[in-house]
Amino acid sequence: TPAKVSDIKGAKSILENIPKGSIVVMDRGYNDYSLFKRLSEKGVTFVTRLKDNAVHTPLRKGLIQEDPDKKWGLYKMSFTGTQARKHCEDMRFRVVQWYDEKTDRWFEFLTNSKELTAPEVADLYKDRWQIELFFKRIKQNLVIKSFVGTTENAVMTQIWTAAIAILLLELLRRRSRYNWTFCRLARYFKLNLMTCKSLEHRLNKPDIKEWESPPESSQGCLFSWRGG
Repeated sequence: TPAKVSDIKGAKSILENIPKGSIVVMDRGYNDYSLFKRLSEKGVTFVTRLKDNAVHTPLRKGLIQEDPDKKWGLYKMSFTGTQARKHCEDMRFRVVQWYDEKTDRWFEFLTNSKELTAPEVADLYKDRWQIELFFKRIKQNLVIKSFVGTTENAVMTQIWTAAIAILLLELLRRRSRYNWTFCRLARYFKLNLMTCKSLEHRLNKPDIKEWESPPESSQGCLFSWRGG
């Protein structure tokens, strides 16, 4: 959609076609009480971050777990704010408070699900974060200094090209026997696009400086499935 379309409006139009039983994971930018109601009425489960300024009933203790590996609490609540009552007055939600040891922070996740456990809610949101890291990786390593074209088709073509390039590089990194970081591998290919060295040697023996003739077999065999 054009940039002037708000995120919430765009999300509502997309989620109209989400089938019953789906799980939608979204960040706090999509906190909207009418959206929560529409998803719940469609039988769609959502997981999001609870806003710090959200007005709601006191968290009623449900299940609290604390062990050497994980700390979390699972509670029930209802929104009591003026805008929230217009859409969610009779609705009940669950809040998961989750402690992240890596960042030494507590997070609060909101969901309309009655079946998901606290660890499942936290894991779902953690998986959503991988999308943020994916776009961060694109922005850091595939900087577009100029556009080939500015039409919608031209822009989408460049976006898909960038996404495909990122996925191919990540696949190569995982298949390689060399200890590559993604950023280093991306820079390495940028600097060595015109050198005559097989893809197999580029990935597994980048420190060998001898030039060699490309192998007769196709380098595409690197992407064939190997192992179970």
